[in-house]
Amino acid sequence: MNASISVVVPVGPNFEHLEAQLRALAEQALPAPTVELVLSCNGSDVQTVSSTAAKIMPAPTWRVRVIDSSERRGPSHARNAGWRAASGAVVLFCDADDVVAAGWLAGLAEQLRQADVVGGRFEYEQLNPGGVGTWGAIGTADLPVKFRHLPFVPSGNLGAAREALERLDGFDTDLDRSEDVDFSWRAAYAGLRVAPAPAALLHVRRRESVSTLFAQAREDAHFDVPLIARHRSHGAKWSLRDLAREAAGTLVALAQAPFGAGHRAKLATRSGRFLGHLAAAPRMLRRSRQL
Repeated sequence: MNASISVVVPVGPNFEHLEAQLRALAEQALPAPTVELVLSCNGSDVQTVSSTAAKIMPAPTWRVRVIDSSERRGPSHARNAGWRAASGAVVLFCDADDVVAAGWLAGLAEQLRQADVVGGRFEYEQLNPGGVGTWGAIGTADLPVKFRHLPFVPSGNLGAAREALERLDGFDTDLDRSEDVDFSWRAAYAGLRVAPAPAALLHVRRRESVSTLFAQAREDAHFDVPLIARHRSHGAKWSLRDLAREAAGTLVALAQAPFGAGHRAKLATRSGRFLGHLAAAPRMLRRSRQL
């Protein structure tokens, strides 16, 4: 039997927080008699994930499917394998290390009655002790914007009509980062409606160490090269002025770093992004008129 709503959760090799996310999903008020949960194991042990879900998710209101998507590693592939295996007319995405708030599922599903791709709000302090969640928050009130272009929906709190996913062929598997930006922008170019879903709140879990925050930001910057190349002709902009602003922001973060863990986390992220963009600047500026 097909479900009207499917929830897809990509599960990577490190899934120590999966149980907390499953418990939060299990407590959701459901807008349909049955909701399908697809756990897409991308490097995680299928047997362990299956047994964990079986202990937590209440039947028959939740119908759980666990699939192995490890034939190709990466979050884009894991999400694509998940929604293609799902049966719902609408598909909601969240990550294994975050925690959905009460009303998350209904908030996304309700907004999909009026739009094709929707994104909820983010909260950063509950799961991030020591001030790590107090800086650089995006999507707390509205959809974020990147490269002075269009709003986008972060993939950790995203809902889409199945027809939209099929029309766009899902997420681009060549992008391990910013695949959600690319997906949202392609949806807008195709005339699909991309809209916020303010009732759908997600508690975000950030990386815990300075080194992992730095590495994540630098990797994000690396994937900005193909992103800007694909979308520059549609109006996405990045210039040397943007790089100069990043340098100034990094210097400010450096001066603030001695004053707490939140400031040190901010320095790690800003410096990682700046150094990544500095290394990639010749490729990002290629054929650009925004000098």
